[in-house]
Amino acid sequence: MSDRPKLAAAAAAPATAPASDAALVSCPYCTEKIAAAAIVCKHCHRDLVFFMPLRRDIEALKSRVESLEAQNQRLTALLVGDDAPAAVARAGLAVPAATDRDAAPGVVAIVGFLLLPVALLVLAHAAIVMWFDLSQVYLRIVSVALPACMGFAMSARFRVRLAWQWPMAAAIGAIAVTLMTAVIAYSDDQPFAPQDAREWREVTYYVLSIAFGHMTGILAALAVFHRRNNAMERLSVRLAAALTAGTPKQGRAQKLKRYTESIREFITLVTPILTALVSIATGVLSLMKK
Repeated sequence: MSDRPKLAAAAAAPATAPASDAALVSCPYCTEKIAAAAIVCKHCHRDLVFFMPLRRDIEALKSRVESLEAQNQRLTALLVGDDAPAAVARAGLAVPAATDRDAAPGVVAIVGFLLLPVALLVLAHAAIVMWFDLSQVYLRIVSVALPACMGFAMSARFRVRLAWQWPMAAAIGAIAVTLMTAVIAYSDDQPFAPQDAREWREVTYYVLSIAFGHMTGILAALAVFHRRNNAMERLSVRLAAALTAGTPKQGRAQKLKRYTESIREFITLVTPILTALVSIATGVLSLMKK
């Protein structure tokens, strides 16, 4: 067979393109352009066998850090005005798998956690005041501890929204106190509604005591189980953003993240303590003024 077709094909093949500028780097000694894979500089003849691999590793790490910085800044910007899970998803980060505690309570669970503490409080009121004729101090202690335990159980079992828990806490307190007043009015043949400012003040304090007891349990469970709440998350990010407003852009992302975590931990720890103090204070204040 003749070699003429092979020679023609070889002649028709395009010549190898020279290395592009993207594949060239500067020599660390003479700053002349050399191939990225070179192990000896063709200009100054210096040995690059140890330097070039190290340089490639450093450039790869630099690219990785810049990518993480951009991702962190994008996530922080989204968190300032959005829910944390949605922001994480839109930032392109991995969203952790949902667990049983991440599930929102259904209608049955909400009704159960609303009616059960009310029923237990009314039974405790009947037992302490009517059956055993004990001091009302015991009733106020139970009225703080029982809603707190129920709120703790609810927050430990389900993902709760604080915006809905405050009305639920107020409803538990109002319904329970209304039923207690109705029981006393029926058994002692007394007026159902409070008759003067002192009685209205006592009823209001009692409702607040029960409501803040419920919120104490909710917030305590968030702290014990290290659960993150969207409302606390947004508040922490906003406060951290205000504190780092004058920080240079280069280091702001790390400082913002550190401040956000510190503020969130502080809020998670302090809020159940404050609600517990308010619950106890409103529970005993009316007794002290009698």
